[in-house]
Amino acid sequence: MYSEKLNIDYQLRPVTNADSDFICMLMKICFSKFVTEMFGAWDQSVQMEIIKIKFLNADSKIIQKDNVDIGLLIVIRGENEIEISQFAILPQYRYIGLSARIVEDIKAEALRNDIPIKLRVLIKNLYAIKFWKAASFSVTHQIDTHVYMKWHNTP
Repeated sequence: MYSEKLNIDYQLRPVTNADSDFICMLMKICFSKFVTEMFGAWDQSVQMEIIKIKFLNADSKIIQKDNVDIGLLIVIRGENEIEISQFAILPQYRYIGLSARIVEDIKAEALRNDIPIKLRVLIKNLYAIKFWKAASFSVTHQIDTHVYMKWHNTP
């Protein structure tokens, strides 16, 4: 589905303290609608605490296109699995194959190590659920707030 667009270039750079304003803005743009629907309000300080917790023991990167900050990728690499803890891209950089390219690069890493990739998505974020299903992730289970998904290359 995305193969014709996977030649899109991007860069990853480490998250620094100077990125907090960008991350706040990105999280609000990408997730406030769903959080408000599910929990009644968007509290920026609560959301930033959640992000800080996700940074612990994770590989946290700012996604760039042409040296412009456009997203956030937080990955936890374990011995037996890779977890995509956070993946957000500004709306104007969606639907160009960039997200699919990043996921394909993570899948290649998982293939080299013969381990699965797991993630969770807010249950109201139907766009993300559709995206991950199109990327061959399957739903493992769901709870009131999240859908849990997994990918593993099985013969």
